[in-house]
Amino acid sequence: MPESEEPDKISFRVFYIAGLALLVRLFYLSEHAASPLFSHPVLDALYYDTVADLLARGESLAEINPGFRPLLYPWLLSRLHLLTPTHAVPLAIVFQHLLGVATTIVLMRIAFRLSGSNRIAAVAGLLFVLAGPPLYFEGEILLTSLTTFLCTVLVEYMVRQLGRPAIATELRTFLPWLVAGLLLGLAAQTRPNVLLFALAIPFGATQWARKNGLKTKLQPTALAALGVFLTLTLFGVFQQSAFGRFQLLPGAGGVNFYLGNKQGADGMIPRQDRTVTYADGYRDSVQVFARQEYERDHARTGPRIKTATAREISRYWLGRGLDEIARAPREWSGLMARKTLFLLWNREIPNNRSYAWVSRHESRMLSRLPVRWWVLLCLAPLGALGLWRRASPLGVFWVASFLTFWGGGLVLFFVNGRYRAPMWPLMCVLAGAGAVHLVDAATAAWRRRSPQTFLRPTVGVALLACVSLVNWLRIPPPPEGRDFFYRSVANLELGRLEPAEADARQAVKFESQEAMHHFQLASVHLARDQPGQAEAALRVAARLTPDEPRVWNNLGVALEGSGRAGEAYDSYLQAINRLPDYAPALTNAALLELRGGQTAAAAAHLQEAAAAGDDSVHFLCASAFLARSEGRHQEATQLLEEASARNVETTRRLEEENRVAARLVAP
Repeated sequence: MPESEEPDKISFRVFYIAGLALLVRLFYLSEHAASPLFSHPVLDALYYDTVADLLARGESLAEINPGFRPLLYPWLLSRLHLLTPTHAVPLAIVFQHLLGVATTIVLMRIAFRLSGSNRIAAVAGLLFVLAGPPLYFEGEILLTSLTTFLCTVLVEYMVRQLGRPAIATELRTFLPWLVAGLLLGLAAQTRPNVLLFALAIPFGATQWARKNGLKTKLQPTALAALGVFLTLTLFGVFQQSAFGRFQLLPGAGGVNFYLGNKQGADGMIPRQDRTVTYADGYRDSVQVFARQEYERDHARTGPRIKTATAREISRYWLGRGLDEIARAPREWSGLMARKTLFLLWNREIPNNRSYAWVSRHESRMLSRLPVRWWVLLCLAPLGALGLWRRASPLGVFWVASFLTFWGGGLVLFFVNGRYRAPMWPLMCVLAGAGAVHLVDAATAAWRRRSPQTFLRPTVGVALLACVSLVNWLRIPPPPEGRDFFYRSVANLELGRLEPAEADARQAVKFESQEAMHHFQLASVHLARDQPGQAEAALRVAARLTPDEPRVWNNLGVALEGSGRAGEAYDSYLQAINRLPDYAPALTNAALLELRGGQTAAAAAHLQEAAAAGDDSVHFLCASAFLARSEGRHQEATQLLEEASARNVETTRRLEEENRVAARLVAP
């Protein structure tokens, strides 16, 4: 930026772009609200919503999140749960879209401070507004939009405070470095890999001190490190209150490093070595896998361990990841090259839901927004070069360093659209400058009749477009069945049975060898009281995944619905054999045992179900029937009243079935 221009004179007209950003988000919000997934989260979105609900109710996170994931995002979400539990998810999406508008403003401020040009600031903001992927992630209950905003604010602060001459007084000279550390620590409470950006601080501090004629170079770095430590410590205290253990950082890093670098890793998503099943509510499958494998490994090599901390489990998996690299360094080098190519690739690689599927099946807005990753990738190098020559090099250094270290962190773990999203605002800053530079070069070439001045940047743009747009590794498009499956799940839980069945059939059509798609279709048939069709779908699911207890349990439910209680009981026992503490099967088996007069077996199964944490309507009814058979009539009445308060229809049906069975077995 020219030294003579005041950096705070950004034109108010530039902020018209923020108005356009709000308008685009309103249109997308109107489309998104029609989807059952808008207010009914699945996968990681369900995980965050569940954690937020527990935080809002003041309950412990020791089971669902024992130090595995950061808590800043679910804590903010929990504030909305306190405000309005039934509308917390829609309100969170609205809030995230407002964060997207704020991110647009912040990135335009960065662009202006680097260039002194309102035109570059406006183009940078317009690129972000017309980009589909950032908008899509704002509509998901994921920490992506919060991470993106905090990282953009962090870089804007460093460009504004640490990219300009120092102030005379020592306190005001060095205080911004402490604040930068605090902001960096705050951003790390969403994605800890942002701490890699701290590696740029010593070099930046050296250049800053040299530029300002200061002798000390260590003090700025130390203050930034202090700021990071203070923020991490504060959240460590909060985490101790949430799940009973103090820790500075979440424990997901070790297992994610292993899954991203093991032999056979695809470099895109954390694929576990095996599927996991758990008996209680929704859990992070990677966290369950990490703990189970850790405990199994230690059980083989020594005495049974006490409850391990997230840090101990993370260190174990980090060691396994390094062992994988050491065993096959050449293959690992190829994997790193593969992930680097993914970082440059135009496709938004899905982790949970697919951006491509949503833009094709649910949103015209996403499909029509023109700015994709390849556009930014082509223009950003031109912009970085132009800004380096035109502006303060230290300001450009902060932007380029963040992009480098964030991208390097992705390559070190795995690369997909969800994790790449925080790079978009700063890529738009550089690409905005690059677009203006390209237009100016074309104009100059036209006026001077010298096409060679425009040819050089055009060739570079074309080469990068080729790198980004071509599917060099011939990765097939993501299967569509997965997204139809999740929408079917949401429709079913919302009671929309016809669209739930249509989506489940689409899921089976696209991925016929995916057991859970058949399982979901069977669940819809059970909800529609079609036990015969449910049984057929579950037989297919059992063939594809014979060790899945949920399949055997639901097969038992279908067989019961067809009047085949003996076969149903065998199916429940099959589920219990595969997962001894699987509460639904334990309770269902107990209900059949009570109808057959086997009170001792029923009592044993109900005791195991209670230990597994079952408090369902079926469990309450089974416990009531057991209490009544043992003469504890007052307790039975209380349990039935509690069950009726939750679901009166199910309670009446189970009670009638139990009474009919009692009459049949009476002497």
